[in-house]
Amino acid sequence: MNILKTKKTVVSIAIAVLLLVCTAQADVKAAKDKAIDQACQQVAEQLKGTNFENIKTIAVLPLWGADKDGYVCDTMKSHLSNSPYAVMVRSTEEWNTLLGEIKWDTLREDVMNPQTVQTFGKIKGCDAIVYGTVRESDINPWKFQAVARMTLHMADVETGQIVWSSKPVTASAWLEWPDILQTSVHHPVVLVVVGLIVLLIIWTAFKNLFRAATRPR
Repeated sequence: MNILKTKKTVVSIAIAVLLLVCTAQADVKAAKDKAIDQACQQVAEQLKGTNFENIKTIAVLPLWGADKDGYVCDTMKSHLSNSPYAVMVRSTEEWNTLLGEIKWDTLREDVMNPQTVQTFGKIKGCDAIVYGTVRESDINPWKFQAVARMTLHMADVETGQIVWSSKPVTASAWLEWPDILQTSVHHPVVLVVVGLIVLLIIWTAFKNLFRAATRPR
C-alpha cells in the first residue's frame, strides 16, 4: 500500500512539473521596450544630422510591419521631438481622414508614391512626413534577446520626394535572468527533454508498481 502511494506521488509530481513547464510565461516586455527605445534613438540621432531649411514641422505616420499596437510609433515620436524639426502631435479629423484613405495592406515603405505623400500637404503646418517599416520587434529564443529592426524615410509633402532615409537600424536587449529561465523552458529541445524525462519517470513508476504487485508473497 505504501508503495502504491509512493508511486502515485511520483507520477503526480512528474505531471505537475510538465504542466509548470508548459504554462510558464516570461515577462519579456521590458526587454522588448528597451530594444525598441534604442532603435528609435538611433533613428533620431541619424535625423539630427540633417538640416532642411524648408522643413520645420514633421508628422509621423503609423509604421508598417511589427507595430500593431502603435507603441513603436509613439516611441519614435518621443525621440524625434529632440530632432531639428517640430513633431506634430495633435490629431485632426482631416488627418485621420487622410490616414484612412491610405491602403496600408497594399503599400510598402519603398513604394509610397509622390502623389500620396503630397496629399499630406493639405494639413496646415505639415512640411514633411516620416514613415517606414518595423521589420522586427520580437524575442530571439536562441540568443535570449529582444530585437528591434526598422527603416524610416522622410518625404517633403510639397514635392512628394524622399529627402532622407535612415540606415537599416537594429537594436537588441538582453532578457533578465528570470525571463531567460522562463523563456528557456519553452525552447523545443527543452520541451522534448522534459517530456522524455516525465515519461521515463511515469514508466519506471508503473514498472516498479507492476513488479511489486506480481511479486510472490
